[in-house]
Amino acid sequence: MSYGLIIGFQYYNYNANKTFFYFRNAGYNIDRLYLYALTCDALAYGILLSLLKLVKYWVSIF
Repeated sequence: MSYGLIIGFQYYNYNANKTFFYFRNAGYNIDRLYLYALTCDALAYGILLSLLKLVKYWVSIF
């Protein structure tokens, strides 16, 4: 939740105008880019958390 708040605060208060025009001129939708970045980050977090739990389980067995 804090990660989303930080991104939202930064996006709306500091970089909204600059990044919006840069990506719009490049042909990208800024909302979709933020969604992709957040989705990739959440997937990476889930995968790393699962691997950590798996390693802890392996360590407890051996």
